[in-house]
Amino acid sequence: TKSPEAIAALSREQYRVTIEYTGENLITTNRTIWPLAISYFDAQRLVIAWCELRRDYRSFRTDRISKAEILKDKYAGRRKALLKEYLQHRSHYPDDEVMA
Repeated sequence: TKSPEAIAALSREQYRVTIEYTGENLITTNRTIWPLAISYFDAQRLVIAWCELRRDYRSFRTDRISKAEILKDKYAGRRKALLKEYLQHRSHYPDDEVMA
C-alpha cells in the first residue's frame, strides 16, 4: 500500500496505479488511475486522477483507498496538460459529480 504522498510523487513520474477504493455507497471497486495531483477540500485529502474504469476525471478520497499498486507502465499525455483539462472539465459540473 502506498501513501497519498507516494501516489503524488508517482504522478510526477506518470505511473499508472491500481487502487482498491470504497465509495460513499460502501461498495469497494478496483480502479486503475492516472494520478495527477493531491488536493484538499475541507478536511479531506483527495487524489485527482483520470479513472480508466469511468473513462473520466475523478477525485478519490485518500481515506477510502485501502490498497495501491504501482504498475510498470506509464500513462499517456503530459501531466500538466491533463491537469489543466481536469480543471476545465470540473468547471462544468457540480462538486458531487466529479467524485469517484
